[in-house]
Amino acid sequence: MDITNAFSELMSSVSEAVPYDQRPGTCAHSGLRQLIKAARIRMLSSDWTLYCSQYSNESPAKVDATLYEGYTPDEWREFSRALNVDYDSGYGTQYLFGTVWLADGSWLERKEYDGAEAWEHKKLPQIPQWNLWEEE
Repeated sequence: MDITNAFSELMSSVSEAVPYDQRPGTCAHSGLRQLIKAARIRMLSSDWTLYCSQYSNESPAKVDATLYEGYTPDEWREFSRALNVDYDSGYGTQYLFGTVWLADGSWLERKEYDGAEAWEHKKLPQIPQWNLWEEE
């Protein structure tokens, strides 16, 4: 088993998605929080390989964490508490599903490939210069 904390993993992915010089604030955790515009993350499982850190190491976890645009500090605390869940992130079933919208217009999507899951950073593609497509 490869046990991972869902909140820590998300914060690490946000950190990797946005260059350090584009982060607001001086406190790393506060700065990362400000990069998240909105989020919806779900984990539904009756599988006993999930462990809920906030209660005990034997409780099955069910997560439904949502942040709306303009969230308050209390809503952020509830979001981070809801994601304080350890789960088996190794090969097998995908446990986390969701999207995290970032303040810079990019987003993170939860993806699974060949049994391993991770947050994938997405950006809108650049609009090509139309004159490059015109025939001469």
